[in-house]
Amino acid sequence: MTHLYIFDIDGTLISAGGCGTLAINKVFEARFGYENICQHLSFAGATDKDIFAKAQAIAAEASGVPPVSEADIFQAYATSFERELQRDNTCRAYDGVVELLEKLKRREDVILGIGTGNLAATAQLKLQYSGLDAYFTFGGYGSDHEQRSDIFQTSLSRGTAQLSQTPSRVIVFGDTPKDIWAAQAIGAEVVAVTTGTFDAPPLLQENPDLVVPALNTKELFEFLRIT
Repeated sequence: MTHLYIFDIDGTLISAGGCGTLAINKVFEARFGYENICQHLSFAGATDKDIFAKAQAIAAEASGVPPVSEADIFQAYATSFERELQRDNTCRAYDGVVELLEKLKRREDVILGIGTGNLAATAQLKLQYSGLDAYFTFGGYGSDHEQRSDIFQTSLSRGTAQLSQTPSRVIVFGDTPKDIWAAQAIGAEVVAVTTGTFDAPPLLQENPDLVVPALNTKELFEFLRIT
């Protein structure tokens, strides 16, 4: 029996401290002369494919500058994001995250992956700069798909291929209703954590398997059958 656990990043594992917003704003000011594009965008549970498509449409209409290719805007953002982290690393793992990951790392029947709306490049930077990159061996990303359920399915497929067998238990860890919906869409169990932008009531309305205030609670350890 092998368990496959998929983790969202922002709001679940880490806080990036606003460096992503700063990097996006700088890219759009440089490319389109458009200041503070992020004031028009919603990030909770969103994917970067969707975010950048909307941002380019807004900036292009306002500035008269035509949109650039998806690949070009993604590369510009990844470069800007890494520059911001090098200047001031604001990525921090939430309390309890390392404790949980260390416990799971010791289990031979568990593999850990990522399911995030972040681009693959910026996801890896966030994990690296928060000290979590060594825990995860597969993932699905916002550069793969626009829909979060498709991202989770890709992560599940990559993890299953790594196992060379169908996992006996699949659990997604997230912090938004969109994480819950997407996890349910792929038939996974869902643990929702309130370290992001949502507190417990709106998460409970979506019927996850468990809602916890942090990833090192006794209730979560019992749910995962770890000590």
